[in-house]
Amino acid sequence: MEALLEASGGDDRDHCLIEFLYGTGVRLSEAVNTGIADLDLSRNVSMVRDGKGGKDRMVVMPEHLSRDIARYLDSRPEQSPYLFPGSNGGHLSNRAAEDIVSRVARSVGIKKRVTPHTLRHTFATHLLEAGVDIRTIQVLLGHESLETTQIYTHVSRQMLLRVNERHPRGSLGRTMD
Repeated sequence: MEALLEASGGDDRDHCLIEFLYGTGVRLSEAVNTGIADLDLSRNVSMVRDGKGGKDRMVVMPEHLSRDIARYLDSRPEQSPYLFPGSNGGHLSNRAAEDIVSRVARSVGIKKRVTPHTLRHTFATHLLEAGVDIRTIQVLLGHESLETTQIYTHVSRQMLLRVNERHPRGSLGRTMD
């Protein structure tokens, strides 16, 4: 993920798109439909308008993403109301966004297919690995059902090893005296 984020730095829009997808966990359609008016960079939040199921929700952004977006918005010539404008005057198309993610992944030698949805899945997995509770992840992803969120998250080897550190007795392998 770090290599992908670093490689996307050559183009401000592409960099912000990849950072936004990974940093917020939004769906592709939610990202490309994000308007500048939906952003509150001083609070590090963005509104998702009319997301899946026609619902609005707030997502949080890492502080560095808010700074990157502010720089990007200051430097871009377009007057589009969309955060990620396309060549047609509207928002970036889903296909164009998919191509950006795929191209950047290939540029750093990632062989497996990387899509915007991969970034969403990685966002959820990394939050879970960092100890964020699954209910919070559910809200951030905009899932109605906790079962849907559980599909996005898998238990990594690192998480299994950390269980030992968090066990009330300090170590599952400790013997009784």
